[in-house]
Amino acid sequence: MEGKSSSIEIYPERLLADEPVTIKLYGFEPRQRITVRATLTDDSGIHWLSQAIFASDDKGHVDLSRHSAIEGSYRGMDRMGLFWSMRPAVDKRRAGSFAKNTSKPDIVTISAEVSGQPAISKTIKKVYLAPGVERKEIKEGGLIGTFFRSAGSDPQPGIIILGGTVGGLKEDMAAILASRGFATLALAYFGLPGLPSEYANIPLEYFEKGIEWMQKNGAVLGDRLAVLGRSRGGELALLIGATLKSIKAVISFAGSGVVFQGLKKDGGEKEAQSAWSWRGQPIPFVPFKAGLRFILKAIWAQMAGKPIATKLVHEEGMKDTSAMERATISVENISGPVLLISGEKDTVWPSSRLSQIAVDRFKNHHHSFYYNHISYKNAGHGIGLPYRPTTVTRFVDARGRVLNHGGDPLYNAHANEAAWNETLKFLDKALRQ
Repeated sequence: MEGKSSSIEIYPERLLADEPVTIKLYGFEPRQRITVRATLTDDSGIHWLSQAIFASDDKGHVDLSRHSAIEGSYRGMDRMGLFWSMRPAVDKRRAGSFAKNTSKPDIVTISAEVSGQPAISKTIKKVYLAPGVERKEIKEGGLIGTFFRSAGSDPQPGIIILGGTVGGLKEDMAAILASRGFATLALAYFGLPGLPSEYANIPLEYFEKGIEWMQKNGAVLGDRLAVLGRSRGGELALLIGATLKSIKAVISFAGSGVVFQGLKKDGGEKEAQSAWSWRGQPIPFVPFKAGLRFILKAIWAQMAGKPIATKLVHEEGMKDTSAMERATISVENISGPVLLISGEKDTVWPSSRLSQIAVDRFKNHHHSFYYNHISYKNAGHGIGLPYRPTTVTRFVDARGRVLNHGGDPLYNAHANEAAWNETLKFLDKALRQ
């Protein structure tokens, strides 16, 4: 098949990174086996690739939204299967989860071949910044972050975006939400110059400053502020909302309604400290408990070159009922609606159970605002933006440990899509209506 007679139609060719894409192939022989490939490079320079084999229809066409993949990186009918099923070109044991924290576009190349011979290829750009959205680095008043807003627009509802123990800035999510009409601040809070070096005793006053900065910004509707966090950042988001009344909506991805101990680089369990403080006092926390079962599993994982599942350390700590009672976040004090997202196969910590603790507290205290907990079966800890590779679930935490997110790649991908749609609906209702 000569490339001149075949074509790939992709629309939209330039799209927001959280939007699905339609891929169609034309000009092939009827009932012909066609291999379709996708390639992408992440922020760490790792190349990711996927492929799927299709049989063209009677007209010689293939539509990835209607035709099933016969074999390949995924099987069956899945419009975005080529995207989530990408695998790293390097040894999977050397690669972490798909690395994306910046607002730089993702460049994806889609190609097709027949009988091992290239037929056609096309490149698409998945953007995080829509036209007219401005990016500004913030280093003032002790704050370190990146602010996004639509230039020339009226003041918009504001969202503060918080990451977890991986650190850094979640610019990707902040940029996407700014492209959807919010003023967003991706806020770093540890591990960078001028910030705490460890995930311990981080003062909530820092986030109070971030809120005040947003309220004084003329591009932000100061009375419509939300906070969104992932993992320990999800725990933090609930804690901020329960402590600071100016927050009017909270989203917690794979978070916790209970405060756990902080993470020190040297381990430091004998001198366990809270992750957070308020007005100079540590926030009550549940200590980790690394029993013999966890130690043996961790040793085995290390010898086998596999990531560690830390869920057991949290579950053992949760058996201390008095510590749990002291460390449970007073989520009923949140001055607005709350959305909790979790995966039932989370192997970092039991986020579904920990999120349900918050829900139970809402119920018991007759919380007057909307709240919802959506727990996805067979999904793990890494629920976030959709349509990116989910085949590798390892990551490095604040202590330098290689951990496992958990979950099945297919279910993780579907949870990402569903959870993000729920997030956008929630934010629209909570901050715009």
